[in-house]
Amino acid sequence: MTALPQTSQLDTETTPLLTRSEMRIAHFIAQGRTARDIAQSLNLSARTVESHTDSIKRKLNCAKKSDLFLALLQNGLIRF
Repeated sequence: MTALPQTSQLDTETTPLLTRSEMRIAHFIAQGRTARDIAQSLNLSARTVESHTDSIKRKLNCAKKSDLFLALLQNGLIRF
């Protein structure tokens, strides 16, 4: 029986850092849009957007939403 790879060993090509939904929201965040604005654009609740934002922050080790833009750039998740 083969052991599962540790998280740090996973290939980011086959195991994306962010989900598709998180990526969509990340692109709006990078544009400086609010959770309410993003929610209206994607036909979601603001709470759902906030939940995805919290997940993105956790995955990118960001304490504040304001740190996300730089973290998204550094991880190659958005282009400027």
